[in-house]
Amino acid sequence: MSPSRSSVKYHIIPTEQNDGNNRGKRTCPKLTRYKIVAIVSIFILAITFVVLAKSFNLYQSSTCLLNGANISGNKQEHLHLPHTKRRIPQCLIIGARKAGTRALLSFLNIHPDIQAVGRELHFFDDDDNYQLGYDWYRKRMPYSFKNQITIEKTPSYLVESVAPERVYMMNSSIKLILIVKDPVLRTISDYAQFRENKVLRQKPIIPFESLVIDPETGEINRSYNAVRRSIYCRHLQKWLRYFSMDQIIIVDGDKLSKAPWREIHKVEMFLNIAHVVNKDKFIFNQTRGFYCIRNEDQSEKCLSRSKGRKHPDIQPWIVNKLKEFFYPFNEKFFKMLDRRFNWNDDINNDEDENN
Repeated sequence: MSPSRSSVKYHIIPTEQNDGNNRGKRTCPKLTRYKIVAIVSIFILAITFVVLAKSFNLYQSSTCLLNGANISGNKQEHLHLPHTKRRIPQCLIIGARKAGTRALLSFLNIHPDIQAVGRELHFFDDDDNYQLGYDWYRKRMPYSFKNQITIEKTPSYLVESVAPERVYMMNSSIKLILIVKDPVLRTISDYAQFRENKVLRQKPIIPFESLVIDPETGEINRSYNAVRRSIYCRHLQKWLRYFSMDQIIIVDGDKLSKAPWREIHKVEMFLNIAHVVNKDKFIFNQTRGFYCIRNEDQSEKCLSRSKGRKHPDIQPWIVNKLKEFFYPFNEKFFKMLDRRFNWNDDINNDEDENN
């Protein structure tokens, strides 16, 4: 008996189209699961990366942006990155004027752990500014991370009698940087700036001799500001009434111009930050005769043209008189520091050369 029609089993022979459709229907749920897992994994990795970036990479990249700002302007004061805020300075460069304060601040600002104020604020030496209060002062600071050190520079802090106490009242544990150079050269440099300002304003130029020599006595004019600012021992003595020498570092301005990385390394140790500003960060400009900052693209960033201006020719007898005048003050300064500079090494006491 032939089998009934209803009992025959029929098998569908898959065509290429049917096979593809069926396979797609069978595997679609599996592929969807893979896609979901992949998307979730990528999302988790992205969140992890963002968290790690904020914890580690953001600090480095942000400080590069902050320090990349032009220090002669005030761009960095307005660059507000996540986790940054304006802070009262933990360190001040208090002087001395015309001893290399601008170069020192610019070189320190290379360091990723330092944020420098681009302009002199005259908060502690100007009564009008001081009366505006700490809030006014803080708002003029650059944004910084918690672990960064904010540094402000105003050279006149050194010589103004009200400054030490005011700084102490704000922060008795603050660190202070004093940069000095040969007082004779500093005095002449001070006059050079004074003379240039007169030229720019088209005003009469007063000869150096008329300012530095007292016409009645023929001796050094002690009341001349350029001379007064160079008597370091008197100014430091006022600061030591409020701060210990452990809180003050003395930077050699003459050495800073010849090998800046060495003096900056001393400041790095003083501030307890990593040694970052090495010799590779500088390039010597043959035309201008001093070191500039080497950028990452190997170009150079130099101080403004007003820095390193040529000194006027001063008569030798005036130079010798200045050396003799500063000699006892220098010796007292050396004793206070328990450290000597070479300022008194070449004093010529030959009376014939003074005539």
